[in-house]
Parts: sequence; C-alpha cells; structure tokens
Amino acid sequence: SPSAAPLLQPAATRQRKGPAMATAENKRPRSSGGGVERPLSRKEILVRKKAIKELIRKAVAEKDHLAHFPDFHKYERSGFSIYLESGHGNQLPVPTRKYIQNLLKANMKGTYGSEWPSEEKIKRREMVAPEARYILICQYADSDIAKCFMKQDSGVECAHVTCRGGRLLGFVHYRFVVEEDVPVLYVYELQLESSVQGKGLGKFLMQLIELIACKSQMGAVMLTVQKSNTDAMAFYNNLGYVISSTSPSQVDPLVLLYQEIVSTRTRYSYVDSFISHRLEFIEAMRSCARHLNLKPSANWRKATNARGNTIRLWFYLYLWLHNKLWRDAAAHVCVIYLE
Repeated sequence: SPSAAPLLQPAATRQRKGPAMATAENKRPRSSGGGVERPLSRKEILVRKKAIKELIRKAVAEKDHLAHFPDFHKYERSGFSIYLESGHGNQLPVPTRKYIQNLLKANMKGTYGSEWPSEEKIKRREMVAPEARYILICQYADSDIAKCFMKQDSGVECAHVTCRGGRLLGFVHYRFVVEEDVPVLYVYELQLESSVQGKGLGKFLMQLIELIACKSQMGAVMLTVQKSNTDAMAFYNNLGYVISSTSPSQVDPLVLLYQEIVSTRTRYSYVDSFISHRLEFIEAMRSCARHLNLKPSANWRKATNARGNTIRLWFYLYLWLHNKLWRDAAAHVCVIYLE
C-alpha cells in the first residue's frame, strides 16, 4: 500500500475524486462562465497551438526537473532509504541501459505474452530517444552518502547523489507531448524491482511526476496500462486516474481503422471508391475476417489466395494497421487533468 503523501503535493492530488472508471472528459477544465464555449477562430487556434508548442519546448529544454523539488531527492521509510537522480534517454550509460532493458523484460514479459518480442524492440528504441526523460531510483552504501556530505561541507555542489556506484532499483521514463491539443506529461514506464514494491515508493514517484507536470505547466498526466495488468490499474485508480474517453480500449478497433484511413484519404485515395458509409466499411471488414477465417495477426500474404480484389484490399488494410490498433486496444490510456 502507498506511503503517506510527502509535504509537497500538487493540487490535482488533493482534489481528485469521483468514479474510478469515469471517462476523462469529466475531468477536463471547464469555462468559468458555465455556458457553452464559442468555437475558436482559426487565428485563436494557431495562437493556442503555438503556446502549447512553446510549453513543450521549454519543458524538454529543462536540464534537471528534480532540481526544483529537493524534498523528493530522498525517500525514507522504516529504515529503507533510496535516492532519485535525473537522466536523459540519449545520455544513459551502457550499464544503465542494460539494467532498464532487463527490468522491463522481468516485469512486462508476462503481461505482453506472445507480443513481447515486438514490444521489446519498440521499448528499446523509445528508451534511448533524445526526448526521453528519466527518474532513476538508486540505493547507496553509507560510505557513498558520507562522501557526498563531505563534498557539501567543503562547498562542492552535491544536490543529490548520482547513481554511479549505487544500485539501481527502478526507474520512471516520461516525456512531454501533446495529446488531444493538451500539453501532457506522458509516463511511458514506471518500473520497480519486486524488493521495493509495496513500500509506497510508486505513489511517491507519481506525486513527483505530477509536481513536475504542474511546474512545466502541463494540462494533464497520462499513462498506458495493459488491460491484463489489473494490479497496476488498481494502483492508478486509487491515485485518481481515470480511463480517457479517447483510449483505444474504449473504441472498436475497426472504428479506429476507419478513422485512420479516412484521416489519410489523400494518401490512400483508392479506398474512397470502396467506402460509401462508415457502417458499410466496418461490416465489410468483419465479413472479410469471417470469410478468410484468419486471426488478425495472420500473414496478410494468405489473402492473395482469396477471390476478388475487394476482399484482398479489405484484408490488407485490416492487417496493415493491426499492430497499431489491436495492441493499443489491449491497453487503457489513463489520465488526470491538472487544475
């Protein structure tokens, strides 16, 4: 169970209440007038997008987000002490990269099942991206801590000890992105070793994440939880996170497929001759799957044996977006809006 909240606590942590599985739309900030907001003009939209882009740029440019929160550099509970350190994806030492890879595999391979090999490749690319930001969780011997305090006494800068020489116990990988026209701190990973789980550290880290988001003027904190990871879902539920109404898990994947193709119809104009209505398209996709009697992950080349160009086109499109849509549909996108 999570530990007691630290002294610094974001407004969102104090105020959030409501049904655990409510849609995120109920959490969106509303206009002060209480009435229906007028549509924004094109100029206003461009100004807003420019402002959001600038917020993201400033947040990414920040060298060390932890420096603003000295009370969160150390976590203690019943003789258990750990220290936090910042990191950038493209600056991680090789041993740290290997540790992150191994911990991800240990914690997530069972959750993803047969999808893990392809998912692991994606996560390895994500972890070293320049925009990736890290909070590294470290434990040190008493001698290392003593050296740090000696440096502080001698006037040497030592805001918080580094993970060099210490033992890593977990990490948080986060980024600053735009989701649905809202500047967001997106938590890509929160991974802890089993030895430090259940000690309140996860709640402590999420409160720090929300503080960083507030300091950076983000509108929300978002994260993804696999449907099969019920323990993680319960954890974030207890912290006040809700499933976003835009989460792929809340929408039929075939509807998402239709939206994806329609949004790129200029690139795939030949689809227009087959799509006269949304429901007709979705039903055709379902009929295609039934006709071929194949699972979505089946090899699309088998469709070449099917009769009719139309069937082959449906099936190709069906499988072309499978990795994106079906993988996303197996997870919940959770959110909490920061007021």
